[in-house]
Amino acid sequence: MNITFFDKIRNKEILRHVGLLPETEIVIDRNLRWLGHRMDNNRLPRQILYSQLCKGKRKHGRSRLRFKYTAKRNMNCKGTDRDK
Repeated sequence: MNITFFDKIRNKEILRHVGLLPETEIVIDRNLRWLGHRMDNNRLPRQILYSQLCKGKRKHGRSRLRFKYTAKRNMNCKGTDRDK
């Protein structure tokens, strides 16, 4: 490729040239792939994933995103229908 450190080339161009996806796309794809796995309702990871917090104080600032909200955002980003 003959690219030096001093060449002003964006990461998107380099990734496109070598045929790789950006890191964000890889993370979204892996997130959605994990979401496709089936798990019994009585398994602890599933109970934690879909649980609601009832009591306790929240920290100041914006609340952290839960996995299901992140997954929903990723599905919208990819244009995936939830029912499929």
